[in-house]
Amino acid sequence: MSYDQARVTESLGAEHNGLCESLTHDAEAYHLIIEHIDQGAAILAANGTILYANRRLATMLGLSLKDLMGSSLLQHLPPPDPALLTKRIHGSCRQKEHVVWRFPSEAMDKAKLHVVLMPLEPGGRASYSVLVTDMAPALEQEALRRSQTTLEQETANLTAAKQIAEQASRTKNIFLATMSHELRTPMNAIIGFNELLLMTEKDDNRRNQMNIIKEAGNSLLQLIRNMLDLSKIEAGQTTIYEENFVLSELIYAVVSMFEAQASSKKIALSTIIDPELPLQIYSDSGLLKQILINLIGNAVKFTNSGSVLITVGYSDESPEKVVNKLIIFYVEDTGIGIKPENIDRIFEVFEQEDGSLTRRFGGSGLGLSISKRLVTLLGGKINVKSTPGVGSHFSFFIPCKVKENKG
Repeated sequence: MSYDQARVTESLGAEHNGLCESLTHDAEAYHLIIEHIDQGAAILAANGTILYANRRLATMLGLSLKDLMGSSLLQHLPPPDPALLTKRIHGSCRQKEHVVWRFPSEAMDKAKLHVVLMPLEPGGRASYSVLVTDMAPALEQEALRRSQTTLEQETANLTAAKQIAEQASRTKNIFLATMSHELRTPMNAIIGFNELLLMTEKDDNRRNQMNIIKEAGNSLLQLIRNMLDLSKIEAGQTTIYEENFVLSELIYAVVSMFEAQASSKKIALSTIIDPELPLQIYSDSGLLKQILINLIGNAVKFTNSGSVLITVGYSDESPEKVVNKLIIFYVEDTGIGIKPENIDRIFEVFEQEDGSLTRRFGGSGLGLSISKRLVTLLGGKINVKSTPGVGSHFSFFIPCKVKENKG
């Protein structure tokens, strides 16, 4: 071999070695990439035998790489129609077309595998490459998107329904307020003229009839007032008018309204006011008076024997060194009591402890509902404890600014 030939041979050898090193490096890089992709990948022989597979494919199929190598792909991912698929595979090899099918994987719960089989250039052992994609995340995302769209639509529907309901409620409250006001004026006239007739009528029979008119008129007027109060509260039109007033005077004035009724039923009506309370407090005397009228009126109405006791004092939770104090009011009776399962119902609109009570004692079932709303409006809370046949114990507290007594 001449010197020049030796140099050419040496150059070709070096070039060959470099090319081999480059191919080896590229092959390692491709292998590393394939091993780390999120899809299953495989190389198949012409008969479908797996010549190479990455770990992701083995994981998808629930197999080890050792069990996967040398096996048939169609054994693990059988298509819906094997004969048709085989025909399409042979056709795709000639026309270099992809073949696609889906398969539910048992190894992955509810997953759907998307299989793409691609023909390779003929002439080697390998005839096909395969990519297997887990469609479960995409399907979950689609389901989530649809669910979110449905939720948004339902939310929009609920918002529209809520607005319609609120508008209907406002319309109802306006109607009740208007009708209550319109009814109250002629009702006052009827009661007033009836009182004038009572003052001049001497015949006992006619006086009894007039008293029935008076009692029925007062009951209807009270119902109208309650409806007006409730509609104003629900419409947010109740205004708080705070002022300084003597608390004991207000309490005794309310209690005196029920003394005749209590006396006729031969029940004791008593009041205890804590001497530590200030002479004057700063709150809404009108709303407080209405709450006490409802509670004391119910206590006297539902008590046939025994007593009704009204107690007023500082709440145990009242701060000691601030101007705002929590004043608590108790109304206790020895009346018919309330069943435990009906405690929550009594504060609902038009509800009484028992439907038969309306026939026995009268009333609309609005008093306690209004009282609870008024107590809440004043920043307080109302509670009740009761035992059937023993009596009831209502209590409520409200925050008040106090004007301390001066010695």
